[in-house]
Amino acid sequence: MSKTNFYKIFFFVLSGFAPPEISFSQSINLGNPPVQNFPKTVFKAGTQVWDIAQDDDGLMWFGNNGGLLEFDGKHWRLHPISNRTIVRSVAVGLEKNRVFVGGQDEFGYFAPEPDGTMLYHSLKDFLPKNEHHFGDVWNVLA
Repeated sequence: MSKTNFYKIFFFVLSGFAPPEISFSQSINLGNPPVQNFPKTVFKAGTQVWDIAQDDDGLMWFGNNGGLLEFDGKHWRLHPISNRTIVRSVAVGLEKNRVFVGGQDEFGYFAPEPDGTMLYHSLKDFLPKNEHHFGDVWNVLA
């Protein structure tokens, strides 16, 4: 038996004793980075997410049935809009720390207060009174 054949047989037999998790060619994690699902009980808001945006600091913002959801990678915070309805659309503003949202008969933006809490500022009052009932706002641009 030649030396080359001996090495082939040796490594073939040796690979049979390798643990299964390293003997397969594809890892179990298919996401890059890994995808993590969160149940409703963790973020304590509505069941549906309608829109997603990320700001320059890496914070994730979600338009949700319960309002605007903020996720910093560890903690979830829910910010309801003034009429406490669904947030359908989200956009991060060009001005630092402003998150624009559109909902049911409502649109505006969230901006941080000096203590860090997010305060909602409605822009609906800039419309004429006869145009205050417009349904869902499905897209906002910042």
